[in-house]
Amino acid sequence: MPNFVNQQQRKFFLIIRAFKLGNILGTVALALYAGKHFFGV
Repeated sequence: MPNFVNQQQRKFFLIIRAFKLGNILGTVALALYAGKHFFGV
């Protein structure tokens, strides 16, 4: 884990990382749902 100047910077980094992860999971879930819906997989 990188070295942070202060707690605020660390909190900001964690929020961004969580948002990126959520974005990826959301995209995958949406793709799976769309695939099921349109192709009946």
